Amino acid sequence: CRPCAHFAWSARLGQQTVHAVRPIAAGDEVTIAYVAGAEAGGRASRQAHLQAKYHFGCVCDVCELRGTAQQASDDRFERLACIHKTLSSVLPLELEATVEESVALLNAEGLPLVWAKAGMLLVLVQLKQAARLGRAAHWARRGATAASFALGDDSATFLKFASLAQLFGQAAGD
Repeated sequence: CRPCAHFAWSARLGQQTVHAVRPIAAGDEVTIAYVAGAEAGGRASRQAHLQAKYHFGCVCDVCELRGTAQQASDDRFERLACIHKTLSSVLPLELEATVEESVALLNAEGLPLVWAKAGMLLVLVQLKQAARLGRAAHWARRGATAASFALGDDSATFLKFASLAQLFGQAAGD
């Protein structure tokens, strides 16, 4: 539920790749998410999904939290799920703040920021349409950084964000 690695298909390599999304000490288990936290909701929802689909109950550090720490984590996961489900209907004036909130929640949970990719792309489109190219370049750079960590510098997602950052940055005079 708080993976230290992210896996993705590399079309360039023709194989699955695994990227550390935070430091992993020698001897530590390399973990990936079975359920993307941005979609999954709180612990009970994640546990139910894992049991139904993969036939196991998670005993990770996040699922073992208790008391106020568990409630705070569940609240963040539930909010992420809500944002994910309603992202396409967020009002234009609220979209950037909503995606910023999503990024903050992902950071607070120690989750891969690439999970906010859809929101970042929506913000980019909105900012481009509003001719706010400096802000669009900012979000494209953030997307590129997130994609680099989770998917690699050779991923299509990284390359798209990086090219948009350059394009919007040049157009804005950055």
